[in-house]
Amino acid sequence: MPISNPLKLLRLEDLNLREGAYLDTGTDEGELVTVGAIADQVVSRIMDAILVGQLAYFPAGGSLGAKWLLCDGSSFDGLQYPRLAAFLGSTQLPDLRDRFLLAGGARTPGDTGGEAEHALATAELPVQLGYVSDAYRNSEEAAAGFAIDAQPDFGGFIDRVIVDAQPGQQNLSVWNPGGGHAHNNMPPYVVARVCIYAA
Repeated sequence: MPISNPLKLLRLEDLNLREGAYLDTGTDEGELVTVGAIADQVVSRIMDAILVGQLAYFPAGGSLGAKWLLCDGSSFDGLQYPRLAAFLGSTQLPDLRDRFLLAGGARTPGDTGGEAEHALATAELPVQLGYVSDAYRNSEEAAAGFAIDAQPDFGGFIDRVIVDAQPGQQNLSVWNPGGGHAHNNMPPYVVARVCIYAA
């Protein structure tokens, strides 16, 4: 039956192991190779082959081990992690602190953007009605300054009012709500450590 696995199958000969043999551990006794030890070696090789460069989330606390590096923008030793350096094209870790991941589409992988807080510009404000406060609403003009034309022009009716040309003043104020502060732009979140597989 064919195995639908894109990975190349590892043979015991590839690992220089055979069941019942002794694995050189730098001691006189060595270490007896068991089926479990062989399985561990196979799993380790597969993990290293498929996981280099992949990201994972870890809760706060606990050791990451040597195979996972925190994505904090720091540099790493390319001699110690040559496959990660080849995968990234540099020895600089991505900086994912205080960042959300966004699947690529119209944007190029590695692009950054967004704001934790945002102050609206004038063009972003919704259209709204202005409110005018008139201290003299429903008031009457008591001062003189209106005159009736003595020579009516429309069928003998006195129907024209001449307003004095002297300028007047009116105390009006426009209601301008809002404080102009930036608003929080963050969805609900839980903080975790984002790490990259480096071995």
